[in-house]
Amino acid sequence: MTGAFGLAGVVGAGSLLKGCAFPAPHGAFGGGTPNLRFGVLSDIHLKNPGDEKHLLNALRYFRDHGADGVLVAGDIADTGRIPQLKMLADAWYSVFPGDRRPDGGHVEKLFVYGNHCLEGWPWNKLPEADAPKDSIGYGDNRARVWEEFFHEKYEPIWMKKVRGYTFIGAHWKDGNHVDIEEFMKAHGGEIDPDRPFFYTQHAHLKDTCYGAKGRAIWSDLVVVSGDEQS
Repeated sequence: MTGAFGLAGVVGAGSLLKGCAFPAPHGAFGGGTPNLRFGVLSDIHLKNPGDEKHLLNALRYFRDHGADGVLVAGDIADTGRIPQLKMLADAWYSVFPGDRRPDGGHVEKLFVYGNHCLEGWPWNKLPEADAPKDSIGYGDNRARVWEEFFHEKYEPIWMKKVRGYTFIGAHWKDGNHVDIEEFMKAHGGEIDPDRPFFYTQHAHLKDTCYGAKGRAIWSDLVVVSGDEQS
């Protein structure tokens, strides 16, 4: 497993976002008790049995620090295979059975596909690359296996509420993220204007760290972005 790992909290009425890198001591958010805690992961690149060891440690850390949700910003499956995606589902439900912490609190799944998930199966001349039916990106697999493993409807762009805060996630789509502006036009009124909201996609946003080659941008949002690899 590679990539980002952290725990974030929102303190007060959406007034302050504090992030801290793993491993963060309990209470490292500063003054006040967070209204919201959520874990952030990206580019976990699950591939072979045993790769989930560090993922399990991360999920347990989030569980033990009272996370209300866990965001995974893409590239779950390293070579886009269905069994690799299942590794996340199995790890998740072993730590959060029924999507709940031991204290009974609900923990929201905030996951998006990355380019490795949907486009990775033929790369690097993999021995199994001639079997696309076992790839997440083949046919209707992206929706079918998502719903089977994570027990929720697959939506190219989803919106979820976590303790009153809005999270929006856009799955990777054929090398681009489209229709986010139309989505915001249709659903922007559902966001509490007095609180920050969070948007995640795997590709870097246009005109940020990836320059003009990035994809999708609009203003007035808090973003968690994955690390695009190709």
